[in-house]
Amino acid sequence: MAKKTAHRPRRTIKLVPESGQDCAWCSGTIGGKPAMHVVCHCQATNVIDNPIYLLKAFINRPFVEGDIAVKHLQLNVYGTYPIFPEKTTQVAIHFFIQPPRCKSGKDFKTSVTIIDMYGNKHKTGIIKFSELKTVVKSEKAEKGESITAIQNPIEKKVAEVLKAELHRFENCGQKEGGLGSVITQYKNRVILGVGSDLRALCSFENHPIIRDPHNATIESDNADSLLGLYNNLQNQKDQAKFKNALLKRLGGYREYKSVGYFIVFVLSRIGQITPALKAAKSNLRGDRGNAFNNVLMLLDGLLKYNHHILTEKQIGEIEKIVSDIDEHAFRIRERLAALRQLRLICDNCSLIRQSLACIAFSAWSDCLAGRWSPKGSTAAALYH
Repeated sequence: MAKKTAHRPRRTIKLVPESGQDCAWCSGTIGGKPAMHVVCHCQATNVIDNPIYLLKAFINRPFVEGDIAVKHLQLNVYGTYPIFPEKTTQVAIHFFIQPPRCKSGKDFKTSVTIIDMYGNKHKTGIIKFSELKTVVKSEKAEKGESITAIQNPIEKKVAEVLKAELHRFENCGQKEGGLGSVITQYKNRVILGVGSDLRALCSFENHPIIRDPHNATIESDNADSLLGLYNNLQNQKDQAKFKNALLKRLGGYREYKSVGYFIVFVLSRIGQITPALKAAKSNLRGDRGNAFNNVLMLLDGLLKYNHHILTEKQIGEIEKIVSDIDEHAFRIRERLAALRQLRLICDNCSLIRQSLACIAFSAWSDCLAGRWSPKGSTAAALYH
């Protein structure tokens, strides 16, 4: 008798690409080399009776896998959220193509394929992606802090880069599921911001932290500019001015609240993640623009991909900082627990290696002294 198999629906969603700046591309760099960033927004409607998860997306020419995020049906956040039956929500997909496949001023045309949890492929028609030009505001039109009024050259450079990040966040912010100029590279993939977790259906293999953090990088060309400035400072006094210029703008200037994540990221790279998080918690909580939420999103990504740069003291301080927050904390607490467990395992492995080394050295010493015997010796213990 033939075994019955569960029915797998074929057509689960209906995709409608959006127009204008919701489907566009812009120039950029990855690792210092030219690249193009393609943004695709679609409206996705669930046409079956079960919730649907969208797992992957890619373009065909050239074949590039993208980073896909689904908008929560009630909140203004993006992630791996389900689309419930007969509901429609926005899907944001980001592709990073290197080298660029389109010249400036030209439209980039291709189709996009989305894969759902059943493995079904949903392909759009040909989409026209227009180039998105970054509008640079004049000094007179710029609101907030005046660059020309800043006397200290270190503070002036910090403010210039923060304003550049503000423009990047306008083009790649919450609506796109991004964090301005911040990108993550892992396993030959370029991920917008710090990405989101994709859990395979009926699988528990969704580790809170990666086991090979040395193969992952979270980077930002704007952050590189500031870190280059910091590394060239000759004395501790100038370095202190650099840190204070960032911390002061993390809470004292309202215009920079939306890029608080960026300030925290830069400070984390110079060992100052604790004062940065404390300032963000004190000054950004309750902001209507979800500024503190973006900081938590960045911290969540740092714990997942770059946890090896954190000291034991910093981990303990992060645990205290997030212990009493009411905001959505992503998987921060889960990642901290996993990080503690991983380091405990590594410490135990180190003790075992040290013990084996001592036994081997003792056996070698016995052998040199002529005290070695097949049974009852440290050498025998080593082999048993």
